[in-house]
Amino acid sequence: MTASPGNPDTKPYGLRRVWITPYLDTDGTILGPTSYRLPIAQTLAFTESEDFDTLDGDDKSAVAIQGKGATVDGSLEAGGLDMMTFSIVTGGQLIESGIEPNVKRVVRKKGSDQRPYFRVEGQVLSNGGGDNVARIFRCKANGKIQADMKYGTFMVPSIDFMGTPMPGDDDDYLYEIEFNQQKSTLGSTPVPNPLPIPSNVTVGAVTSTTVALSWNELPTADSYVVQKSTDGGTTWTAVSSAAGGAPTTASTTLTGLTVSTAHKFRVAGKFGTTVGSYSAAVSATTPAS
Repeated sequence: MTASPGNPDTKPYGLRRVWITPYLDTDGTILGPTSYRLPIAQTLAFTESEDFDTLDGDDKSAVAIQGKGATVDGSLEAGGLDMMTFSIVTGGQLIESGIEPNVKRVVRKKGSDQRPYFRVEGQVLSNGGGDNVARIFRCKANGKIQADMKYGTFMVPSIDFMGTPMPGDDDDYLYEIEFNQQKSTLGSTPVPNPLPIPSNVTVGAVTSTTVALSWNELPTADSYVVQKSTDGGTTWTAVSSAAGGAPTTASTTLTGLTVSTAHKFRVAGKFGTTVGSYSAAVSATTPAS
């Protein structure tokens, strides 16, 4: 079978490593600056699930089916107990004292301590030198957190968790799975969560040199960046601020366009100095003057 972007010809195998990243707020929206490795990772398993409602009528069943939104049910297993990751998952307090070689770490959990949100990343290497990375953005342990101490066995903590979408309307991401042709490096500095992308970009009034655009507002964006293409989307250039390419609201009129030309446009949100991913492109052809 010929390999395609959705069917790479390398085979992922095993579990290389798992990283846990805490959130700094109780709502699970502000990602912490440091990721912590789950020791001797053995399992990262997750299942997407969704409840559905059906509409029955006219003596027919299931005239329509509507989902209520997807979630993820997952589990983690590790070969040993890392105090930092255990405190992140349980919500217990991590207490450290002493200096090398007499360091002492204690995870102390109160009954009133709430389990916090965290992000899970798992990496699987492929036989072609690349990897697959699964990233579940907003998780919380919702079942047992098991840390067996048994005769004749290694200590293998087992954690059940649920993944729920990020709370934003335009960035309600649940999980992602990426394929890298060359092996990526997952480290203690986490990859940022994806930023929201403008949706429903719509072309309005068109003249020989202007095109009006509008889109759904991103409440967390400081401004927007508009790009244009006149070669069918092969190359893109930023529209200047003077020509309407850096609006602070969810609409703009682009000026100074070439007459009698097929254009494509796309929009990204700007968050501080960071530009997010661009929207799907829309097309408009300027008429002759």
